[in-house]
Amino acid sequence: MNAKLFRPHRYFLNPLSLIISFLLLSLFIPRHHALNNTDMYNKCKEKTTRACGKDIKGGLIEYPFWGTDIRPEYCGLEGFELSCEEEGDLAVDIGLDSKYRVAEVNLSASVLILNRFDDSLDDICASNLTNSTILDEKLLYDYGENTEEIHLFYHCDPPAVNTNGITSKFTCPSGDKKEVFFLRKDGLPEYGERLKSCISARLPVNKSVLEQQITKKEVEVQELFKGNIEVRYNKTYINACHDCFLTEGSCWNGTKNTKQNTCLYSNGTVLHPYGPSVLHPYGPSVLPPYGPSVVPPYGPSVVPPYPQPGSENKHLGLKIGIASGAGVGFILLILLALFLFLRRKKAKQGSYAISRNVSSYSFSMSDSEKGSGNVMGVPTFSYNELQKATNNFDSNNELGDGGFGIVYKGKLKDGREVAVKRLYENSIKRVEQFMNEIRIITQLRHPNLVVLYGSTSEQCRKLLLVYEYIPNGTIADHLYGEDAERGNLTWKTRMSIAIESASALSYLHLSEVIHRDVKTTNILLDNNFHVKVADFGLSRLLPSNVTHVSTAPQGTPGYVDPEYHQCYQLTSKSDVYSFGVVLIELISSKPAVDITRHRHEINLANMAINKIQGDALHELVDPSLGFESDYEVRKMITEVAELAFRCLQNERELRPSMEEVYKSLKEIQSRSNGEKNESQDTLFRDDASLLKNYPQNLSPDSVTMQWVSTSRSANSSSST
Repeated sequence: MNAKLFRPHRYFLNPLSLIISFLLLSLFIPRHHALNNTDMYNKCKEKTTRACGKDIKGGLIEYPFWGTDIRPEYCGLEGFELSCEEEGDLAVDIGLDSKYRVAEVNLSASVLILNRFDDSLDDICASNLTNSTILDEKLLYDYGENTEEIHLFYHCDPPAVNTNGITSKFTCPSGDKKEVFFLRKDGLPEYGERLKSCISARLPVNKSVLEQQITKKEVEVQELFKGNIEVRYNKTYINACHDCFLTEGSCWNGTKNTKQNTCLYSNGTVLHPYGPSVLHPYGPSVLPPYGPSVVPPYGPSVVPPYPQPGSENKHLGLKIGIASGAGVGFILLILLALFLFLRRKKAKQGSYAISRNVSSYSFSMSDSEKGSGNVMGVPTFSYNELQKATNNFDSNNELGDGGFGIVYKGKLKDGREVAVKRLYENSIKRVEQFMNEIRIITQLRHPNLVVLYGSTSEQCRKLLLVYEYIPNGTIADHLYGEDAERGNLTWKTRMSIAIESASALSYLHLSEVIHRDVKTTNILLDNNFHVKVADFGLSRLLPSNVTHVSTAPQGTPGYVDPEYHQCYQLTSKSDVYSFGVVLIELISSKPAVDITRHRHEINLANMAINKIQGDALHELVDPSLGFESDYEVRKMITEVAELAFRCLQNERELRPSMEEVYKSLKEIQSRSNGEKNESQDTLFRDDASLLKNYPQNLSPDSVTMQWVSTSRSANSSSST
């Protein structure tokens, strides 16, 4: 007999080991394990209104908090430890310069009210005082509305440091009694560079107290740091506790809002609240009377189904555990063999379809570190290579940030300048967005779309996208940003930008792609003011056989299609609406949303419609474009305004397609190039009248949606 028949395939080595371990675990779990879990359940279920012998204002001390002599460590999460101090005060260490006294706990709002201990001010000028901020502490905490960070500068050498003009200061309460200067965030650009040789730190203060003290000639340090500060903790870490509550379980340190969520139950089990994949037929509000039929394949403790409390048969749980463990193990073995067979069969076909699930594109960690392989045909870079290219993601190389990540300028070892997009680690959908952006852009080839050079593997420690570097900013930068004063955007240049942008978007729609975040900060410009449309993180494929995709509205306030916002139906006409806003920005040099404008003009689209219908287009147009003095410019702007007006219709059926928009812009440009300059005010009035009488029923999107950073993202491939 061929010995090869008995030789296990190398693919089966690790899975078999796992299955054997699983079976052994099912057979030999000690009986006392459930009893220990019962004790843990009872401990974690207890909630106290008293800690350290004192009542806590605001509510109960419970999950995610824990602390010695308060609640066991396994009942809470890392970063939420409480402690009892000598005077009986409750304290918390959340990564600040010292522990803070807990004045109030508001679990429903996920808020802690804190204040300083009196003796903590003694070390305020210590030479080893470090930055005291919670903004980077594993994203567990953030400051509330009443709290602001100030920047301290002390141990400065007056002869070497110019402190002229810096009036905010206090004297060290102990030690050498030297002066300590402090700045609010808005004072850093003016004075921060002068004080860079000083020892510096960041500390939180009560905003109202700061406003009172900062006007004084000599601030009293005891008063400056007096008052409560408000700290919010991240709800995403604890939302899963609600499921434990609904199933009459208790939350513990295995409840972390992930697929591995587990709850403690009164009969000693540690289970996912709703089983492996679906809600139990008994419903979410109660546990099934005889326990789940199978053991969930995940969780820190895999425990067999349990007997009812008070059962006379002490060995029933063990027997059921053996039977269930063996049965589940056998089923898993068959499923694993089938999975590997299908996987090998697909691998032979060599098919890496674009629509394949993210999990299909898996690389070993060694590959991702080396940068070998590719993701959907895109070359992969090692994390170390990109870390070096960006000088360890130096903040000085930061190009922009937004809802999904930060973009850094970098230089590869082959000399290419790149924009490296680093996705936020706290984003729940980071892998989905990462793969979506790659999947979309690898299908596209157009001179006015950014080029993706590569990425890290999706199983690398960090998810990074590497784009070509575009050096000349965004349209927004040149219209009303830091480059606006240069005056480089003449009407001729703006017209060219509009045409190239429309060409890129028209190409996307022909490729069945909806951008979904068209805005002036996502349209980059090279040194010759040619367009590169960027940021495909929100983009969606729209198959040709469907009219729309039903999805929750996403995008940037001021640009979101009102019908998409109201009906949750995404179509290519949603991009058309957004591009209409871009056209108005090119005409007016005004941002899409500006809360400093009159309340009826905060939304630029609404403002434009009112101006056009009120026969006041001239009030909207940027005066520097020559609208009043150059007939040809006036005629072109009027025609572009008419086109934008059509794009901004509330009903998508009334809007043109992106291809129509592109052709219309080309025709406007060609007519201008082929006609002689003539002064015909009548024609202008006719055009304005046409705009005024066009049917309109706009409902501008709310500006109370989540704001997206408009910081300079010009050089990046993505600003959000």
